[in-house]
This record gives sequence, structure tokens and C-alpha cells, in this order.
Amino acid sequence: MKRSLSNVFCGLLIAAVAAISSPALAQDEAGESSSGSGNTFNARFSPLGLIIGSFNLTLDIAVGEDWTVGPQLSYTDFSVGNEDARFENEGYSAGVRANWFKNGVYTDGLYLGPSITYSKVEATYTDTDGRALTGSAKGPAVSLLAGYGWFWDSFNIMLGLGATANLGDKFVKIRDRFGDEKTSKASTALAGEFSLGWTF
Repeated sequence: MKRSLSNVFCGLLIAAVAAISSPALAQDEAGESSSGSGNTFNARFSPLGLIIGSFNLTLDIAVGEDWTVGPQLSYTDFSVGNEDARFENEGYSAGVRANWFKNGVYTDGLYLGPSITYSKVEATYTDTDGRALTGSAKGPAVSLLAGYGWFWDSFNIMLGLGATANLGDKFVKIRDRFGDEKTSKASTALAGEFSLGWTF
């Protein structure tokens, strides 16, 4: 049942991206895009995430003079430590991200970035005695970032800070070496982004 709900949620996200972003694919009578810069798309990634093994990709699609919307995907798979003690983390998220630009799409200035995502994360810590402590969390969440964007001819930087709030019953489960589980409900958390992008 849980797996089917996850599939339904992801399907709705894909449908939302297709329905909302389709106007961006249409050009006006002059043959220009809806972006003030003349570009429709902005492909972005997080360089800091790559350092620790987290790949984050966002495709912004201009749907008006001040708005973009598009898919946001991430995958994380990293581990730190050695044979004595080790921490491993793996997870993914998929969702829809929008941006409102104060000075117009792909123009220097302030922006607001709301998003809705579904994520699943699993982590394991193994101590020096070989005992493992595992944890996992999954479910939908909404986020809102406020930041500033710098845009050149095609290259751009976006820097933002905000918060994430979990929807419904999203829980964090922790299992100790004896197999006992402890469950706690996930709540709000800080969120941020530092991305490099290219418009086209």
C-alpha cells in the first residue's frame, strides 16, 4: 500500500510538470520565449553536493515574465570512515520546483523558490566494534527558499535559504544493533541552495 501511494505521488508530480510547463514550450507571435532574457530553460546543479556524493539537478522552465517551473531530482550515495568505523548514506528525491523572480525571469535580483518533493533516505553508522545503527525516512515535503540570483549571458549562480516542512505522517525510524526500532515524527528543518546553472 505504501509503495503504491509513493508511485501515485510521483506520477502526480510528473503530470504536474507536464501540465504546468507546457506553456513555456510555446513561443509568442514574434517567435521569442516568455523569458525577458530570451532564454526558456535553466539547467542547474549543486557543486557542493558533488563533493560528498550528492547529485542534484533542477530544470527551470520559463512560464511567464516572472515565473519558472520544472522538475527537481536528486540522488545521494556517499560514505565516510574506514574499516574501524563508517557512516553510509543513500537516498533520492523527486519533485516540482517553481521560482518567482522579482526583476523578471533570469535577471539579477531576489527570488522566491517554492517546491514540493517526495524523498527517501537510509543511513547506517557502524562503530569500532562492528555494531550498526540504522535510520530511514521517507515521504512528501514542501519547501520555500528566498535568495538572490546572478545571471550572465548563459552562466548563473543562485544562492538561497529557507525551510522545509514535512507533509502528512513522515517518520524517522532508527534501528539499533539489537533490532529494536524507535520512531519519531519528522518536522520542519532549515533548507538552502547554492547552484550553478546555464540558460538556453
